[in-house]
Amino acid sequence: MKNHLLLALLLLAAPVLSAQEVSVQGVVGQNNAYGWFGGAAVGLHYPVTRAFEADAGVEATSPGVCSFTVTVRPVFTLPYGSLFLEGTFHSEVYACYRNVLFVSAASVGYRMPYLTAQLGVSTRILGGLEKRWSSTDDYVVEPFDVLYRVAFQVRPPESRWNLGGGVGNFTRFHYERSMQPIFFLDGTADVGHNLRVLAELDLRPTGMYHLTAYWYGFSLYAGVAYRFGK
Repeated sequence: MKNHLLLALLLLAAPVLSAQEVSVQGVVGQNNAYGWFGGAAVGLHYPVTRAFEADAGVEATSPGVCSFTVTVRPVFTLPYGSLFLEGTFHSEVYACYRNVLFVSAASVGYRMPYLTAQLGVSTRILGGLEKRWSSTDDYVVEPFDVLYRVAFQVRPPESRWNLGGGVGNFTRFHYERSMQPIFFLDGTADVGHNLRVLAELDLRPTGMYHLTAYWYGFSLYAGVAYRFGK
């Protein structure tokens, strides 16, 4: 029994231990769907090679909403900036409403010292946690939507502190329709060789899956990121 428990703990800890950077943030916000809420978000970054990296993350907030995201990213270094491709699988579980959302997305982006732009497509599947997924009558498929994001920074990425912002229809933990943009501001500050303070403010639509709600709510993230190694 002890060996099985140790194996289970190792399997759970392996993704964290193998990451080069781990971020932990508290979340607080307010929207029209369920008022004030709070929770936490954990992000993992894996620079597999200079030409390939991956990210994973989970966010859990009251009253029972969890988001899971996995992204892979081939990167091509150019004379000025870098071109990258992204493939993402994303899920949001609304335990409080017994519903779930799945998103698959693919995009191409260009990253420069002060500006990053992305454009792509996504597919969404919406259904209930207790639905029969073998029956098409029990869930809704949105086969195509445009994915976009434009973000700026006021200083180069290697700076010890930075401020930025932008607009798009997705963030690390949330995906919207193309006509429902998310506005965001963020900032970082290095407080040690391996430790960085993070903060982000998101303004995004609210409501059940944001299908018809154009009222905006906010989410405020604050925490730290630790980079392993030298």
